[in-house]
Formats: sequence, C-alpha cells, structure tokens
Amino acid sequence: GINLNGSGGQGGTLDNQGTILQSSTPYYMYDNVSIANEGVYDFTTDTFIGYGNDTPEFNNTSAGLFEKTGGSGESYTDVAFNNQGGTLYAATGRLDPGPGTNTGGIYNADAGAVVDVQGFLSGTFTGSGLGNVELGGNILINPAGATFNFGKDYFQWISGHIDLDGHQLTNMGWMTLALSTTWGIYGNTGIGINGSGGQGGTLDNKGTIVQMAGSSPYVYDNIAIDNEGTYDFAEDGAINYGNDTPVIVNTGLFEKTGGTGVSSTSVGFNNQGGTVY
Repeated sequence: GINLNGSGGQGGTLDNQGTILQSSTPYYMYDNVSIANEGVYDFTTDTFIGYGNDTPEFNNTSAGLFEKTGGSGESYTDVAFNNQGGTLYAATGRLDPGPGTNTGGIYNADAGAVVDVQGFLSGTFTGSGLGNVELGGNILINPAGATFNFGKDYFQWISGHIDLDGHQLTNMGWMTLALSTTWGIYGNTGIGINGSGGQGGTLDNKGTIVQMAGSSPYVYDNIAIDNEGTYDFAEDGAINYGNDTPVIVNTGLFEKTGGTGVSSTSVGFNNQGGTVY
C-alpha cells in the first residue's frame, strides 16, 4: 500500500544511472529493496544509510562511483554493501561502506581521508591517493581468491581478522600492519571466526609487508604465509602461534630494519633459499 499499510518485503530496485547527493539526513532501507549504483552516489557530509528490515542491499556496479566529498567524520552504510568492481572515493573523513560481498574495485582516498574495506572478498583491489585504505573489520576470502595491489604505505591493517577459509590472499603491492590490539589470520568457515576452523589458506606476499611497532598478529588454522617478496619488521614485534600448524615459507627477503630489541616468530619458519637479514 502507498501508505505502507499493506504486505511488506516485496523488494524492488532503485537504479541510479545519474547522481544522487545525500546530505546530513539519513534514511533507512526496508523490504528487500536494493540500490544499484551505476552512476554517482555522493555523501556530501557525515551521514549514513540505515537498516530497516529484511535484507536490503547496496550494489555498486563496475560503472559506479560511491564517494564522500564532505564532512570530516564518518559516512557509512548499515545495509549489505556489495562492490562489483566499482570505485570508492573519500575526499575527506572516513567512508565505511560496511560488510558485503566485494568482487574487486578501486579504492581512492585524498590526504587525511580513509576508505574502509571489509566483508567477503574476491578479485583485485587497487587504489591510490595521499590518504589510506584500512582494514577496519573482518574479511573472508572467497574461493576465487583475492589480490591486493596498493602503493607504499597506502593499505593499513589496523583492526579486524583476515580469514582465508582455505583460499588465497595475494599481496602484489604494499601492506602495513599497524595493529593496535591482538588480531589474527585464520582459516575458518565463518567471517566472525565462529564456524569450523582448521581450513588453512595462504597469504602469498609477492610485494612488501611492513610490520610496525605493537603489531604482533597471531596465525591459526594451518595457515601458510608464503613470502616471495619482502617481509619487514620495522620495529620490535612478533608473529605469534595461534593453533594447529601454521607456517612461514620464505623464498624472499625476511628482515628486521628497526627496533633495538627482538623480533621473532613462534610459528614454523621454513627458509627455502630466501634471505634473512
């Protein structure tokens, strides 16, 4: 009913092929409705898209630009956000699209701005700018695998777990571990680390991983870290044993370039012709 007094849950699609500007007033999505963004969706200030009921979703297509151009705080979605190869861009503040199923895309951030990535991942993730892309929540790698290819200092793992679930995450660019508390790399069937563990998976580093001070992740569930590039302890730190038989396989450069104390691993370390420095 036009007065919303009939049967709900009927769904429907708002297909944006032009430009939608959302100012300070938030709105809520109900009844399995989806937004298909093929154009530009712009948060012009700090605000959000709220969850109403059922399973609404926001689909940012390969032609779509989902951006935040105003406000120094956060703009976010409380509904499933599925990036289908589109572009996310933060000119200012933090753009947090929330968890969903993401099949790659471009993540751009200007100086002082942040774009978050989280949810179920596959495909290739790239981006550039003077800001940062941050892992601000858990990610689970889908069967097709995912690739990160970000420039120096651009991608920051600051919180959340990396769940490989038996699959492969490849780093082709630069990853910085700047963890403020204890997080881990898992092989679990549940993105909340609430499913079946011991699934394994591989973090394949073909680029550079820099582990900063205070960042001491735990490795669980038979995970393998294959270092074909550079793994750098920039300060004193550790790679900690979680459970099962995780392993680091080094065919690249495993190094410590900062800190006057000890950097260590308590998981199996297999050097297969690589360099330890």
